[in-house]
Amino acid sequence: MERPVIGIVSRFVDQKGFDLFAAIADELMREDLAMVALGTGMPEYESLFETLAAKLPERVRVKIGYDNALAHKSRRARTCF
Repeated sequence: MERPVIGIVSRFVDQKGFDLFAAIADELMREDLAMVALGTGMPEYESLFETLAAKLPERVRVKIGYDNALAHKSRRARTCF
């Protein structure tokens, strides 16, 4: 079975739940999953995604900013959102 892919296309802000995500990010990434994140927002959450991508480059990809074409590709590729 292929690993699940979590796809995130969002503003990285508390109102979207990224404070909750930040609290469990390290624990979550111990699971056998991949993640793609596309968005912009609070600097601490942008930094969190960049740090995860640097630690786990084979499993985490991040683009800070917005790209409509990439957002649609992400939607087709992800298995969890």
